[in-house]
Amino acid sequence: MRTFRTLATLLLALPVLAFAQDAPRPKLPEPTGLVLLSALPARADLVVHTPDLPTLLASAAEGGLGSAKAWRAAFRAQMQAWGERSGIPQTLVQGAEGMLDAADGEVLLAGLPMPAIGGPARATILAFRTSYTQKRLKKSLEAIVEGGLRTAYPGVPHAEEIHGRPVLTLPGIDDALYILVQDGLVVASDHPLAMGLLFRGLESTDGPEPAGKKLLEVRYGRGDATWTGWTYGGRESVSWRSASKGPLAVPIPNGVGPIVAVAVERPGDVPLLPVPPPSWVSGLPAHAATPVQICLPARGGLGVCGALPEGMSPPAGIAGDGTIVAGGAWSTVRGVAGDAFILGPDAGKRVRRVPGGAQRLGWLEAWASGRLDLPLLHVDRTLLKGVLDTTVHENTDFIAWTATEQAGELRGPRWHGPATFLALRTIHGIATKTAPGAAVARRAVRVPLPPSTDGGADLPKPVKPREDSEDEK
Repeated sequence: MRTFRTLATLLLALPVLAFAQDAPRPKLPEPTGLVLLSALPARADLVVHTPDLPTLLASAAEGGLGSAKAWRAAFRAQMQAWGERSGIPQTLVQGAEGMLDAADGEVLLAGLPMPAIGGPARATILAFRTSYTQKRLKKSLEAIVEGGLRTAYPGVPHAEEIHGRPVLTLPGIDDALYILVQDGLVVASDHPLAMGLLFRGLESTDGPEPAGKKLLEVRYGRGDATWTGWTYGGRESVSWRSASKGPLAVPIPNGVGPIVAVAVERPGDVPLLPVPPPSWVSGLPAHAATPVQICLPARGGLGVCGALPEGMSPPAGIAGDGTIVAGGAWSTVRGVAGDAFILGPDAGKRVRRVPGGAQRLGWLEAWASGRLDLPLLHVDRTLLKGVLDTTVHENTDFIAWTATEQAGELRGPRWHGPATFLALRTIHGIATKTAPGAAVARRAVRVPLPPSTDGGADLPKPVKPREDSEDEK
C-alpha cells in the first residue's frame, strides 16, 4: 500500500488527482504514442495506458467532470497533507506539481506478477514520456524525495544500475522504490526486475508508434480471461470472451438506482464493477439459466435484477434484502454487513431492459460520499467536494450502454461508459495488488504511516552488550 501511495505521488495517474493537470504545455514536440505500451512485459495483467494524457484530461473537462482549477486545488491540498509528515510540505507540493506538469505525453500504469525475489509478488510500474529534460526532472524529483518519500523510505538513497540504466534507489524497511529520470522519460517501480523488463522492451521499440484517435486502453487479465477497454474520440467500448450465444439485455426495475449495472449470465464478480464485490455475490438469488444484472445501487449494497417468467415467483432472498417485483421483472438488493436495503422512490413503477449502463457522475459522487472506496489509501475523499461543485449536474440520469451483435462487447459514452469502469477496477487491482480473477476480493489494509520527522525525541544509539550480561551467561 505504501509503495503505491508513493508512486502515485510521483505521477498521480489516478482520476482523483490527474485531472489537475492544467499548466501550459511546453512548445516542444509532444512525446505521445504507444512506445511504453509496446515495451510493457507480456506478463502484465493489469494495464491502464493513455497515449496522450493532456488530451485525455481535456476530454474530462469537456465531459463535465469538474474544472481543472478545482482538481488542482484538491491536488495541492492532498500533497500538503502528505507532506506534513516531513515538516516541509510545500517542498512536496512544488515537486509533485512539477512532476505532474512533466507528464505531457504517453502515460502507463501497470501491475504484473513477479518472482518474490528482490521485490513484492506483484510489481507496480508507473512510467511516462515527457518533453522535459533530465535536469528539469531532477529538480522536481529531489523536492519529492525530501518533501515526502524520505518519510516512507528512511534508508540512504543511492544509485544503482538496472539493465544498463542508472536509477535512484530509495530503501525502505522491508521494500524499496526505484526511480529513473532521463531526457524524455520517467519510470518508477517497486520491483527491479519489472523495471528491467520494461527497459529491455524499450530497446526493441521502433519509432513513435502513433495511436490515432485512441485516448485510453485498459487491460484486465490475460489470455482468454482478458477484458479490454478502449476510448476512441467520444466513445468507449469493452470486449471480453463471452460464453453467451448473443448479447444480453436484462430489465432493471425502477427504484434500484444503480451507479453501474452489467448484464451477465449468472451472479458473480464482473470487472466492470469499480471495486471487487463481497464474496457473497455468487450466492445472490437468481433463476437458473436466466441472465441477470449485477448492480451497485447508489444507496449501498449490491444486487441482482432479472426477468420474471410468467407464473414464476422471484428468487427467495434473506431477511433484510430489498425486493421489487414489477412489469415482468424482479430485483433483490442486499445491504452491506446485513443492513436492510432501503428502496428508492417509485420503486417498481417502471422497468428498463438494458445490457448495462451507469449513472452520469455516479462513480465520482460515490467516491466523494464514501459509497465506493478510493483505490488509493490515505487520500482525503472530502477534497472531492470542491470538484463536484464544478461538475455539470444538468443530467445525472442512468445512461444505458449499447451491446453489439457480438456477445461480450459493450459501448457507451466517454467517461460514463464501460471502459471508464474497467479502468477504475483495474486501478483498484493495481493499488491493492490483487490479481485479476481472485476467488475472494482482498480488502486493502491501512498501513500505519511512519513517524513524522518534524519533532520528537531522538532514540539513543545502539550499544554492544556487556560481556558479563545475562545473554552471555
